[in-house]
Amino acid sequence: MAAHDVTMLLNARDNASATIAKVKGELGGLDAQANKLGGAFQAAFAGGIGGIAGAMGLSTLTQMGQAIGETVNAANKIHSLRAAFDGLAESAGQSGDAILSAMRRASYGMVADSELMLAANKASMLGVADSADELTKLLEIARIRGKAMGLDIGTAFDNIVTGIGRESALILDNLGIVVDTEKAMADYAKTLNTTADALDSVQRKQAILNQIMANTDTSGGGMPSGAAMAQAQLARA
Repeated sequence: MAAHDVTMLLNARDNASATIAKVKGELGGLDAQANKLGGAFQAAFAGGIGGIAGAMGLSTLTQMGQAIGETVNAANKIHSLRAAFDGLAESAGQSGDAILSAMRRASYGMVADSELMLAANKASMLGVADSADELTKLLEIARIRGKAMGLDIGTAFDNIVTGIGRESALILDNLGIVVDTEKAMADYAKTLNTTADALDSVQRKQAILNQIMANTDTSGGGMPSGAAMAQAQLARA
């Protein structure tokens, strides 16, 4: 081999050695950092909450604690709401599961269970409705009136329940529901062989409810579009 070739080979070897040494040094640095990080987490868990706080940061740990607390509180509220819902359903001789299933179908899955139960509880306590049949009919009216007035089913349902419960023609009028209170009372009183003046609070609300149902076509005109239902399902996911 010529001297020139030997010189080139030695230079190439030296250059390669330098490059390899540099790469090895960088890898060694990364390895040291990885060991340091692993040791920090090991020390954190070994040191309990104090160690974890030191490794993760007190602010992050506090946020995690707040999120867990909010989740627990929300679960407790839902549990209490469901217990009240089941109790009111049972007092009316109904099944809470059956009522909720019927309301889900009537709302096409566009209203959260918590909203349905809350509105049903309100309807029951105000003496507006307490059966699956009445509540689903109210939901059917709500989706029709809500669609016409640009309101979601849940909001329209709550407004109808409030309007009937308070015997408020103004609230119902905001949903496009016109109620002739005097006629409603007189018509219902005749079915009970009594007079309008003799009707009690629950009967007066029933009279209003009867007139609303009689004057609303629930044959499907207010059915939400497939796109609207899909969007609502995504929002609830």
